[in-house]
Amino acid sequence: MIYYETFLHEMKETRISEEIARGYLEQGILDDIYCKLFCDGEEAKRIRPLIQGIKGFNESLFDEALSNLKIQLNNILVFYENYFMNHPFIGDREAYINPEIVVVLGAARSILSLRIKGAIEYISAFPEAKLVLSGGGFSTRGTEGDFMYEEVRKAELKNEILIERDSMDTLGNALFVRFLLKHENLLSGISRILIVTSRFHILRALYYFRTVFRSSGCTSVAAKGISTINHSLLQQSAHEIMTQHLSVSTLGIFDLPEGALMDEQDMLLKLFQKHKLYQNRYDLLRKYLR
Repeated sequence: MIYYETFLHEMKETRISEEIARGYLEQGILDDIYCKLFCDGEEAKRIRPLIQGIKGFNESLFDEALSNLKIQLNNILVFYENYFMNHPFIGDREAYINPEIVVVLGAARSILSLRIKGAIEYISAFPEAKLVLSGGGFSTRGTEGDFMYEEVRKAELKNEILIERDSMDTLGNALFVRFLLKHENLLSGISRILIVTSRFHILRALYYFRTVFRSSGCTSVAAKGISTINHSLLQQSAHEIMTQHLSVSTLGIFDLPEGALMDEQDMLLKLFQKHKLYQNRYDLLRKYLR
């Protein structure tokens, strides 16, 4: 019982100020802190029925701990919101100001309409960069990539355009864009990649693309956030943070020895074996596995 009292007291006393959140962000662990606090709250909810009624135990600790935890989780999300609004990009500056490849990531239709509109406004400043439109899901009439292509075509951008149609999530965006660039004999010559996506999505996207492209010799990756104002940034941020945590911790996609580089074939097999969006996708194995 002493263990649980200590556990709940720590939750009750946790404080995530803007300064603390910025420090965690600079260390690259703010997402991990969010996930830990979220999981601590879920654990407290699970143990509550087992401890209630035990003589001498202060049951109000549960309410106090969970109430404070909700505030601190919200503090992290508000910090993210303000950070994204005040920073046009994250990652490497060279990739942001002089990209060789610009990758626009797909999404649900309501978000994607706003995202591609904002992306077009920015991409027009880089007519020499190759443009990759990445997204496979959407509808029976076409993929996210196809929808973005039609919008880009109307805008009459001068960029060379490639469409990636197999990805079903951000992890897939990174992997299948890599496969596409390799097929086009572009992969080995690329050093600067800019990802364009919604503000709530840029941390996750940057992490995946940096990890997947590191072994190709790409030294500079950045992500630019587009405002998708008709969706709750806080709710979307929470979803993206927890989903990234699930992909990294549960799927074992990035369980690599220190200093090891990502192997695209191994990653494809792990997605096929463990990721519900890619299970039984033998078409992808036939297409990419060598």
